[in-house]
Amino acid sequence: MTKYQQFTPSAVPENLEEVTAELLGGLHDATWSWGAWDHAGGNMYLWVPRGAQGQPREVLIIVNEDLRNANYCVRAMRSHPIKGQHHCVNLKCGANVRVDTALDASDLVQALEAIHARAVIRDLYDPRTDTHGVSDRTRQIVSLSAGSIFCSIPSRYIPQGRPVAELLRAQFERPNLVEVIDGPLGVPVLCHTNDASRLAVVYALADEVYRGQQITTFAQLQSLPHNRLDALHRQIRLCMANIMVV
Repeated sequence: MTKYQQFTPSAVPENLEEVTAELLGGLHDATWSWGAWDHAGGNMYLWVPRGAQGQPREVLIIVNEDLRNANYCVRAMRSHPIKGQHHCVNLKCGANVRVDTALDASDLVQALEAIHARAVIRDLYDPRTDTHGVSDRTRQIVSLSAGSIFCSIPSRYIPQGRPVAELLRAQFERPNLVEVIDGPLGVPVLCHTNDASRLAVVYALADEVYRGQQITTFAQLQSLPHNRLDALHRQIRLCMANIMVV
């Protein structure tokens, strides 16, 4: 019996065929050991940024605080308030892992490698025995720098709500450089303090466009077909150009 037997896949989507019990179990246990704990929601959150080694995507791993619960989610971090779709990896134990459709197996492998590399530096992981030390959860184990996170993409929306956004903000090396602002339809957004005022104008415009189309909730926005969303985004960009917001 292997350590991660409960994470053995029974049904895997095509782009995730290379995932293994060790990969899925490793991501789960790393997040449980080193993630930020949302006491109210009962979940652990671990944000893995783009790495210097070429890791292509930022991911947010969300697991339940109950270590016996094998269900969890891996989502891509996005800069717009559209919920990503998920593939479902069914496990033989009856649980499932939901993986954002924007991610493939290599993204998950690189995320786990980045987490383990940082944990080794902090003496929280022994790769020879796959032994985890539990951090005090006051700091993000994988460094979050406002300068690098928001360098090319100025914001990240957090559909889990403001308490989780504040929790993730506190995980930055310098939280005073990060703000939580209201995005379109009230979805909280993390951004650099230098961009907060500009983005507030952009999101107010987006809100106007959505509400002008009788879209008043995030759930409505999530349910729209892609062609309708594309048309709305074009309208928002046109509004932005008209007021010369870059």
